[in-house]
Amino acid sequence: MKANTGNVTKTVSRRMTDAKTYQFTYPDGKTFRKTATGRDLDSIEYNNSEIASYSRANGVLTAITKGQNLIETFSYNSWNMLDNHTVSNANADVYDMSYNYSRGWHLIEKADGIKNTSDKYVYDSYYRLKEVKYDFANNTAARTDSFFADGVHNIEQSTENGVTYAWGVDKLNRLREKKIGSNTESAYEYDERNNMISEDRSGTTNDRTYIYDDLNRLIEVKDGSQNTIAEYTYDAFNRRITKTVGNTTERYSYDDWDVVEISTNSDLYANIIDSGTDRHI
Repeated sequence: MKANTGNVTKTVSRRMTDAKTYQFTYPDGKTFRKTATGRDLDSIEYNNSEIASYSRANGVLTAITKGQNLIETFSYNSWNMLDNHTVSNANADVYDMSYNYSRGWHLIEKADGIKNTSDKYVYDSYYRLKEVKYDFANNTAARTDSFFADGVHNIEQSTENGVTYAWGVDKLNRLREKKIGSNTESAYEYDERNNMISEDRSGTTNDRTYIYDDLNRLIEVKDGSQNTIAEYTYDAFNRRITKTVGNTTERYSYDDWDVVEISTNSDLYANIIDSGTDRHI
């Protein structure tokens, strides 16, 4: 089965098993091929070279191998929640994160096995995040942030990296302002369809104006001097197909609803996306 999406040709082939192979051929002749069993990815090839393979047990992802040296592993607790995530490169551990949860399944600790520190999370009686201690080691946190919410769960006050902010919302629970003491750091405006249309960040350079089309899709962002910062276009299925920032335009290629490649107006850059995990490969 073949389908044309812009200038990209998509080919889907079935095996006798439940596996399918999807191949995308681009105008420059490059190919992107992925094999999946059901919704689970088995492998990814780019230009006939395997760049990623996947292992699973009991229906959950347990390992990803990228190239020859990079291996990610995942383990889970009895609730099937992520317990440990490691990344090794040529047998050297470069990432090792363990996760602990409360009885209500809320994340309460993220422990870094490389740095021997942890981030700790505390919740209130409504299970709203109340406090975060970052890089906790030897009974001391490098940084502590705290949050206080109102009766309808809007944040009213936060202390982040030693700075206390007051958050103001309107009757529709839309964020209207962010203050430090009596000084307004940011103010926000919305249109009648609840799209945020402006951010006043107390400085022309940092101010933002947001423009939408009739389908409420963001199509342009401007700074306080009304210079265009970014522009976006979409296809008939509401998928973003281009993003232009300055002189660089990124184009998005899809497998149905999943982004599988981001390319630029220069042939020097192509970003392959693992549509099974939304990760950049």
